[in-house]
Amino acid sequence: MSWTILSVYLSFAPMIFLAYRTHIFFRLGRTVDYRVDGRRFVWLAGMWIGNLSLTLYLFALYWLIYLLSQRKMLKLKVVFKPSLLFASEAFIMLIFFKLTAWMSSYAGLLGTYGSILVTLHIVNVTSMIVYRRLHSGQQTFLGYKRKLIELTWMDTFTLSFLIDVRQALPIGQSEEWSQILTQIFLWLSAMGWIRFRRKSISQKLIHDSTLMKLNNTSEQLNVANEQILTAFARSLETRDAYTAGHSERVAKYGVLIASEMGFKLSDLRLIKLGGLLHDVGKIGIPDSILYKEGKLTESEYHIMKQHPQIGEKLLRGVYHYLSSISEDEKDLIYGIVLFHHERMDGRGYPYGLKERQIPVFARIMAVADAYDAMTSNRSYRKAMYPEHALQQLKEGAGTQFWPPAVEAMLRINRQTSSLDDIWIAMRNK
Repeated sequence: MSWTILSVYLSFAPMIFLAYRTHIFFRLGRTVDYRVDGRRFVWLAGMWIGNLSLTLYLFALYWLIYLLSQRKMLKLKVVFKPSLLFASEAFIMLIFFKLTAWMSSYAGLLGTYGSILVTLHIVNVTSMIVYRRLHSGQQTFLGYKRKLIELTWMDTFTLSFLIDVRQALPIGQSEEWSQILTQIFLWLSAMGWIRFRRKSISQKLIHDSTLMKLNNTSEQLNVANEQILTAFARSLETRDAYTAGHSERVAKYGVLIASEMGFKLSDLRLIKLGGLLHDVGKIGIPDSILYKEGKLTESEYHIMKQHPQIGEKLLRGVYHYLSSISEDEKDLIYGIVLFHHERMDGRGYPYGLKERQIPVFARIMAVADAYDAMTSNRSYRKAMYPEHALQQLKEGAGTQFWPPAVEAMLRINRQTSSLDDIWIAMRNK
């Protein structure tokens, strides 16, 4: 064996060892982490620089390093699955290396890059499929595909660059020593890249982990804020027997109307939340007015009509910091709270909007709110029968209420049992 060939074998030995040590873990499920290291990078480098014997040498050396590292758990079941995974990766890599190596001859550096990219990508996909087969109990690769693609591009760029540099280096007068020096240069470059690869990816994983923890904390705060607001709205009702459960019933009717009209599930969720919070602004109304028995005076009614604006301002102050709800979704909820007392003829409050000026969700909520108000007892009147309340809605369609929402409510009255199932499903979500 010449010094040139020996230098290649000797230089790859510490490289494959460092490649094994340079590893990261991807979470594949609740209990299993998938170990990814630099073996594929070194194996493919061996194929480009050496020959089949060098590739077999690198595979055997890596497998031996793995066995030594797992010597405390040397059982057939423990060794078989990883060995099968390594063998499948090396086999597929060799096949696609042979199939794509011609690209380098025709397209130079670009062809080399394309060959390495295709080979590494196919090997990574194969590894994923084989691992799924070997661990059939694991269902998901959480973020693994995206991170694996990032690694593929990084390794492809580096390996193609090193190969191109190796081909461009002059041989000199002593070809053998020049080859050895060239190999040392490439070895140092590859070792430096592997160390950099480990450090950069580890830092990225730490960043992703920290970001995930922050997002989880933010989500918990979002849920807590929504629960606090809902609790505020419900606390108002528990102090008054006449309005107890009003917000939940309005949310129920709003969801049923929207469902009957064909709105999608994400819209139903917003309507449900808007219904629960539609009267949250009554927190700012004096108790002497809010719980007064009998009809309100004109001045008291003027104060009462401010509750939509109070509620909208309150929600904007809280929802400004919520990341679980998009800005468009927030605006839809604000619209329900602010405009659910507007009328189609422009005689509602607080702004006297009419027809299409009123947001669709608020038009739906106006029907739901009015129906529950009419069918509930008040201090100044008895509850209407549902048939009477529906007749009132029908008579007010086009002037006070949005006709499509009224028509949906009338249809609901004919199929209440089936639509109640929709509400139960929404409440469970």
